[in-house]
Amino acid sequence: MLVLASLSLTLACGDDGPAVPFGLATPHPEARTASPESASSADAPREWPEGAEVRVDETPIVIEGAQVRATFATDLDSDGDRDVLFVASGPDGAISLSAATRTPNGLTFSAPVAIAGVCGPTTIASARLLSFSADLVAVRIERTCNAAVEQRIVLVRASIAPRVLETLVFAPASGETITARSEDRDDDGHADVVVHVSLHEPSGESADVDLAWLDRAAGLSRDTAEPEASVAARANEARIALRRHPDRALAATRTAVLVHDALCGSSARLAIDDETGIACGASAGLGRALAIAAAAEAHRGHLPDALSAVVALGRSDATVRETDRTLALEALSVMAGVLHPTTHEGPEAHAVSSADVPRLSSLAFLAEDRVLVRGDGARVISLADGTSAPNDAHDVSIVDAARTHAIAEIERTCGGVSLVVRPVFGPLDSPSDAHTYGLIEARPPPAGAVCNELAPTGATDAGLTLSQRRDTGGWRALGWAPQGALVAREGSLVLVPLDVAGSSLGPPTTLADGEPAPAPIAPGHATADASAWAFATSVGLVLYRRGSAPALVMPSVFTHAEGISVDVAVSPSAQRLAWIEAGHLRWVDLSEPPPAPPADPLPQP
Repeated sequence: MLVLASLSLTLACGDDGPAVPFGLATPHPEARTASPESASSADAPREWPEGAEVRVDETPIVIEGAQVRATFATDLDSDGDRDVLFVASGPDGAISLSAATRTPNGLTFSAPVAIAGVCGPTTIASARLLSFSADLVAVRIERTCNAAVEQRIVLVRASIAPRVLETLVFAPASGETITARSEDRDDDGHADVVVHVSLHEPSGESADVDLAWLDRAAGLSRDTAEPEASVAARANEARIALRRHPDRALAATRTAVLVHDALCGSSARLAIDDETGIACGASAGLGRALAIAAAAEAHRGHLPDALSAVVALGRSDATVRETDRTLALEALSVMAGVLHPTTHEGPEAHAVSSADVPRLSSLAFLAEDRVLVRGDGARVISLADGTSAPNDAHDVSIVDAARTHAIAEIERTCGGVSLVVRPVFGPLDSPSDAHTYGLIEARPPPAGAVCNELAPTGATDAGLTLSQRRDTGGWRALGWAPQGALVAREGSLVLVPLDVAGSSLGPPTTLADGEPAPAPIAPGHATADASAWAFATSVGLVLYRRGSAPALVMPSVFTHAEGISVDVAVSPSAQRLAWIEAGHLRWVDLSEPPPAPPADPLPQP
């Protein structure tokens, strides 16, 4: 908490002129320019070093144990005198906003309002106050927390007791910025706030989005048209360019995905009032962009990139129109290297119904012609004749060899994306919150998260919200080998080393194609030796084989219902794939010749 010293000082009298912002270093383009009549040379934008005497209108502002970062002289109580709104930082890096109001007895200081909390080792690059109207101001802060750059916009109702209206925290990539300006967006005579986000894609594309907050009688109200309008506009540009200019179409889809993923959902790089990402719902613009990306990659003949786009089509935060899905499906189906095997239908089978947590597939190949169906009434089905025999493999949990620990979640932590490992309890045991973490992928903390730099690698923190923790990074658990857990994202295979207690043994290892994978694991989506794995998409099955190019398998009969998870199994040779669909076991043999195309109809006499 910042301690404010009581001062028996008065503010200068006379013609105040317009309200003037003061801050660090040189003037920022968002700020109004101070006129000679309204600011003395001592009030020019500058950095105030620790212990220096800060003056506004020749009046010192002293804060014990803290540094004033920015000041703004304005009449906060409408009595005709210039009061002071100021931003200060403490030795721990926390930043607060306060007001100093002139009274007959001197200056009265408001209680500090926290606008940026402690986040580990902190370097504050800039802090500026911006005036938008008589009682609406913004604070823009740029700082480095735990070596990660953070840009922050805080919208404040200015008064003798300042009140925070909205807080936006942005984790920018190189060259990206978030700024704020005032603009009457709804022509009601009141200054609204426009937050401008400038984004850059690693391949070179860029996008700019304006997020507007309208100043209404009840407070600030966000205009919900964005960012969906920007995402949809870029997706439509891609649709127009697809046939003649697939490269342009791809560039447009990348910017559409860039805008959506930077601003929306649990993996966003923007947080608003402690919630990561704007609640964009299932985006039709994103769905169109993903479908056009798959079609464009197919037109270019890039199968691996097309497969990545196909996998993305299954995102839960996208709505794919049937016309767009058909467009992608038709482009993919004629690609060289896409497999079109005949679908064989087996006996009735049902997938294990479970929550959306890491688990084994309901199916597993025990041999090339024997498929295990897990769950209640587990049995082994012979593909040769369709007969079955009972089996006791009911559980689909991913557990260690001793069956004492299970992989319960994949979630975002302060250190990146991690496995959550919990003890396995019997039916008479009481539940426990005991758990350990195994890091899959190192990442900087999410935007707005307050993380402890001393926490163990992969550990979570109270600074992460539930929505932030839901970000899995696209990783899926395949199984638990003696050396640790194996997880995959598309064709990447990673070992998360774990000990017998489920605790991390060190950083994750990405396994090269020629490097043996730890084995065995319980088969299912992957083979027991983790040499191959497969997942269902909305257009077919994607098969990944270590040392080989991935394959898109489009069976002759495949109707993946939108939003329904499909369990898949891979045979030891990776030549057979099985899945459960429409209440039946279905399978394909990739060694069989594809079905002949339909004959041309006989000409009519």
